[in-house]
Amino acid sequence: MTGDDPQFKLNVKPPFAASTAPNALKAPAAKGGVDRSLSWYARREPRVIVALASVATLGFFGVSGLSKIYHRELDARGSQWFASGDSALRDNKLASAVNDFQVALSFSRDNFEYELRLAQALVALNRTEEALAYLDNLWQRQPENGSVNLELARIYSKKKDITKALRYYHNAIYAVWSTDADAQQLSVRLELIGFLLEQKAQYQAEAELISLGKNLPDDPSLRLQIADLYMKVPDYQRALAGYREVLKLQRHNIAALAGAGRAAFEMGEYQVAQRYLGAVVSSQSGNAEAQDLLNLTKMVPKMDPYQIYSPAERRLAALNAFNIAGQRLNTCVNQGKNASSGINPNLQTLDAQWTEMKTQLTERTLRQHPDLLDPAMDLVFSIERQTSESCGSPSGPDEALLLISKLHEAGQ
Repeated sequence: MTGDDPQFKLNVKPPFAASTAPNALKAPAAKGGVDRSLSWYARREPRVIVALASVATLGFFGVSGLSKIYHRELDARGSQWFASGDSALRDNKLASAVNDFQVALSFSRDNFEYELRLAQALVALNRTEEALAYLDNLWQRQPENGSVNLELARIYSKKKDITKALRYYHNAIYAVWSTDADAQQLSVRLELIGFLLEQKAQYQAEAELISLGKNLPDDPSLRLQIADLYMKVPDYQRALAGYREVLKLQRHNIAALAGAGRAAFEMGEYQVAQRYLGAVVSSQSGNAEAQDLLNLTKMVPKMDPYQIYSPAERRLAALNAFNIAGQRLNTCVNQGKNASSGINPNLQTLDAQWTEMKTQLTERTLRQHPDLLDPAMDLVFSIERQTSESCGSPSGPDEALLLISKLHEAGQ
């Protein structure tokens, strides 16, 4: 048998021959060589894109809404803890306040107000270094913030660092304040003046007071406060002017009358002092301080020989002063004898001088030798100054003589 024999021919179909079965897959009919499935997509493409965009948009807004709800919840919890901390701080429950503010910050990180209140609570607890860390950060974020600068000024004032305290106090004075800036700046400057006076920086305190007094409102209490600060400098002349401004607004203001009387007294203007102090005593008969000062103002001119024009009365005043000083010296010497430290040698010298002069100082010798009055009063003044240092501040006539000695010492 050979391969050419028809009996041996196999009926083999090509591997990829099209099937003639009725349900066989058929290629999509194409018109003009274009796939009809692409045509179907092309016709529906805008709808598909719109649908996908809608789904994406809904997803975005859904996520955004959920995010807003989440952050609102965080803010609400932060606000609750902040309010709790604020209440604790007002009630002076400082440890609770610190804890509450820290929790509030965990819900609202970098919240400026929360950090500031936490720093203030830490300052109140004397946890200064922790407070400084927060305040330095806040200052970097808002260097013009008045509250932050004021807290920093207070910290450095407690450290007695005048340079840094002045820097932040001045920053606070000229800073941005959210409410009532004028009142805040005035309060800060007054606080700065108080700090400077505590540090014995009188010249700087006076400079701040002068700056403050340029545009003051017609507020008697404020003007009285400033006049009192001038007394502490001390600048008695400006203090007296300040008290007079108060009295223009409130003519019967007792504190201003008493202050004016004291300022005039310190300046040696005893007649002026008598007028003001007399008004105080007339209104308040039980005011012992004003009464004592009024008595002194009346005593000084009568006891000062250099203010008396009648020669006879001048001699009597000098002799009276000499005897009063002698009694004061004798008392002080006796105190020294009873003290373990013994008598001050200066007192012994003065006692010897007084005893020697006593033998020759009479009304007659003063009348015959008027030039003896000066050395006699010089000895009186020396005795009053030395006994004041050795035996404490005098009172009554001795205080008057000490004041007279200061007046003449200043006038030399």
